[in-house]
Amino acid sequence: MSALYFSCLTIVSSGALGWLTELWLRIAARARSLPRLGDNDWLQSVLFGLPCIAFALWVPSDWIGERWSTMGRATRMITLAVLAAVASACIAASRLALHVVRAYRTGPGLPWFHWPLLASSALVAAVCCLADRRILVGLYENFHWGLAGGALACFSVVVVLAEVSLESLRPSDSRRRIRDAFLIAIAVSSAGALMGVELTDAQMAKVGPTVFFDKTVGFLRRATDFDDDGLSGMFGGTDCDNLDSSVSPTRFDFPENGIDEDCSGRDARWPAVSKRAFNVAPDRKGYDVLLVTVEALRADRLSSQGYRRKTTPNIDRIARESLVFRHAYCQSNSTFYTIPSMMAGLYVSNLSRSWDHPKLNPKSYLFRVTRDNRLMAEVLAKAGYVNAAFSIPGRLKLQGMNRGFKVFSSNPNYLKKIVQFLQRSSKPSLVWIHPSQAHEPYVKRKSFDFGDSDGDRYDSEVAYVDSQIGRLLNELRRLGKLDRTIVIVTSDHGEEFGEHGGQFHGRHLFDELIHVPLIVRIPGVAHATIDRPVEMVDLAPTLLDLLRLDNGEWEADGRNLFDAAKQPQEEGAAAVYSEHYFHRERVWMKSYRTSRWKLVSNPLSDSLALYDLVSDPGETTDVSFLHKNIVRDLREKMEARPLGRQGALFRGAGEKGGLLLLAKGLGRIQREPLLLKALDLLKQAKPSEVSIYLRRLAKRDRLPESVAWKLETMRY
Repeated sequence: MSALYFSCLTIVSSGALGWLTELWLRIAARARSLPRLGDNDWLQSVLFGLPCIAFALWVPSDWIGERWSTMGRATRMITLAVLAAVASACIAASRLALHVVRAYRTGPGLPWFHWPLLASSALVAAVCCLADRRILVGLYENFHWGLAGGALACFSVVVVLAEVSLESLRPSDSRRRIRDAFLIAIAVSSAGALMGVELTDAQMAKVGPTVFFDKTVGFLRRATDFDDDGLSGMFGGTDCDNLDSSVSPTRFDFPENGIDEDCSGRDARWPAVSKRAFNVAPDRKGYDVLLVTVEALRADRLSSQGYRRKTTPNIDRIARESLVFRHAYCQSNSTFYTIPSMMAGLYVSNLSRSWDHPKLNPKSYLFRVTRDNRLMAEVLAKAGYVNAAFSIPGRLKLQGMNRGFKVFSSNPNYLKKIVQFLQRSSKPSLVWIHPSQAHEPYVKRKSFDFGDSDGDRYDSEVAYVDSQIGRLLNELRRLGKLDRTIVIVTSDHGEEFGEHGGQFHGRHLFDELIHVPLIVRIPGVAHATIDRPVEMVDLAPTLLDLLRLDNGEWEADGRNLFDAAKQPQEEGAAAVYSEHYFHRERVWMKSYRTSRWKLVSNPLSDSLALYDLVSDPGETTDVSFLHKNIVRDLREKMEARPLGRQGALFRGAGEKGGLLLLAKGLGRIQREPLLLKALDLLKQAKPSEVSIYLRRLAKRDRLPESVAWKLETMRY
């Protein structure tokens, strides 16, 4: 169907809807079922419908505004046609409402449509509430606000009609009064119960007390944001200086400058320097590597992790020969953040990136990893490895994840191609597969039928992926390669099934989204279970140490897993850091998890939540108000955690040759305040020493205006 045909059809159908509504109203008026309207009532209908039109157009406004610049002519035509149809429907509805209002004002009794209207309003309120809890749960906030608003409007109609019914009854008609009062009580209580559930437990934002409470408080905080920094110090807000935009909980607190920019209560400090240990892993130089990153695989859905269903017998079999890290956590909740982080061994906010890549611009949550970061596959390729990746999402190639791979295929039928690749390859190789079946929409596999719910179909997909992994491992055995292959089975993130009011992934940092399996089979290393929390940024340093390819030149935020396992169980040493970038609001959600506590900073709701994982492993109760000192200490460590490499650059700036090292490291500094401070320090250096690095920085695809301006003034 062409865009022009669809647009014309939409406009004609919306016009026909309005015309039929008007025809029905005029017929009803002539039959005196509804009062006749005057010539000026069209203007009243439009004015009466303006709030409805504004609300209906507001619901998709964010989605349309974000994509309008990238839409083609046909898509824009269809979008405008649909919006015109929505406006026409709103005017028709307001016209009908105006007739109804006149009917109640002029008629001696109840109109004939009174009871059907009351029943249908209650039904629509119920449908909106149920849809809010069933359709696209946890996604598309405006869509859910539209459903909640529709439910509230219909419930208001029910209440008004019920009041009109009671007022119209005569005291002498006792039987009818009792009957009607009973019917009204049923309608009001049913709609009220649904609305009560909707207001106190809306699925799309179950991170605060109530949806409408959050919305109201958010509006009041925005109205009292006097310094326009996005946060307020009133109505429960956390802005410690409501008149200074340079001080706010969302600001970066430059370490050890004597100023508390982020309202944490004290100035930030650089993280403690930790020496990286080399050659603590067994020597497996020249071994092949099989890396399996199953899309959206939760750790607690593996039967080896205690799950009630036997979903992963093949992974369980390989786990009995492997190192099993029961508490492994990824660095974010989305594939396009976690995979680059894992491959580079860096926290997401430390990845040097280009947000303005032309092919990524329509997908503003994506970014291209620049060559300031060395990826694990690049290090292996430089050492002579022939690398291949299969079943990889195409957008990861746009992000630069194909660097270091000779083969980079998105074909989901990977098993046969892997076998052919291994048979042809005479050199050591890294084979990376990323099975995506466990990602929604979940499909029930005939061989693994657990039921029809989302969770059942998800388990079916997990079992199917497990069977494919089993076939691949059998092929490795048949080819005689398994005894010289390091096998790693993990995931990019988890999946949510309503534990915290959402579905799928990409919105929160709760454990169901960041707790992933990590199974590492190393030939010659006995099975062991490690309960110490580890991070996915630890994987690349560990693998390079196993292959004896890490000589200290390759920088990472992660630690060697063997080194981490030997260290004493301390709160700081066993901490896990995760983060998620909200591209639309340009703010970071962060979490810091120790063996007992988990702190989650959510700038969208202006909140710091603390969970006691010993008594509350499901992260359901915020106890931050009971442990303010713990919140303060964890927040300081959370903010300092990703600054280790930058801290080393700034600490050494005052030493001999330190400014030159700082200039070389400019490409790795992602935070604007740190870049500005680095440029201030580099003014003390000789231009010839640092000019090449400053020119390289100036050529980067995207720099903050303040940084670009300062580079211009330095004239190196």
